[in-house]
Parts: sequence; C-alpha cells; structure tokens
Amino acid sequence: MIFCIFHQIFRWPIASRLDGNEMLEIQVYNYSKVFSNRLVGTFCMVLQKVAEEGHLELTDTLIDDNNTSIKTSVTIEIKYQSMDGAVGVWSDGEFLDVPDDRDGMFTFETESLLSSQSHGSGTPPGRTLQGSIPTFRK
Repeated sequence: MIFCIFHQIFRWPIASRLDGNEMLEIQVYNYSKVFSNRLVGTFCMVLQKVAEEGHLELTDTLIDDNNTSIKTSVTIEIKYQSMDGAVGVWSDGEFLDVPDDRDGMFTFETESLLSSQSHGSGTPPGRTLQGSIPTFRK
C-alpha cells in the first residue's frame, strides 16, 4: 500500500451564503514530465452538512471515469464560516497574516504540488508561501 500525504491548504472567500445543494469536486491527477497527465480519480460531495454545521472531516474513495470506486482514497477537512457568522466559528490561530490591502489586491494561502520548495527542505507543510500565493483583484 502506498500513502501520499500532500497536506494541501486552500482558503478562499465566497461572496454569497453557501447553498446546501452546491457541490465540491476534487480531481486527483498523476502529473508526468514525460507522458501526458492522467486523471487518477474524482471525489464529489454535496455541501449540505458543511452549510449546516460549518465543519466536516471525512475519508472517502475516489471514483474513476466509469463511476467505479477505486482503491485510492482522499481525506479532507472542510471549514466554513458564513458572512453573517450564523455558521462556523474561527479561532484567532486560523487566520493568516495578510499584508495591508492598499493596492486593492487580495492574497490567499494555497499550497500546491508545483510549489517552488519541496517538503523535504525542512519547511513544514502549510508554511511555504513563496511563489504559491494566487492574487485576485477586487
């Protein structure tokens, strides 16, 4: 059995309240420098429980192109806080130190497989920000 632990962290704002019928889809790819990239499997879920409770941790198997369960699973933790504060509670340690927003730019922490630093460099996962912060205009 092979385990691949990525410890990816994605944070992004949403402009409206989360609808319980909205879907989250995660696709896992096998990236290759020589051959074409190959879809390993897909995980898809309805966000109803997240919209109601604000937090969810789960492990589930991926499905292939034929909608058949494969021997690969994904473990995720999802946290949601509504804009009005009715769902989800955050602790102070869960917020990023974001530089001032004088130029009208938002920045978000996103770790990616294409990060400029490897996880073997002594930098703990989730703390590598160099070269991996997407920027969005207001």
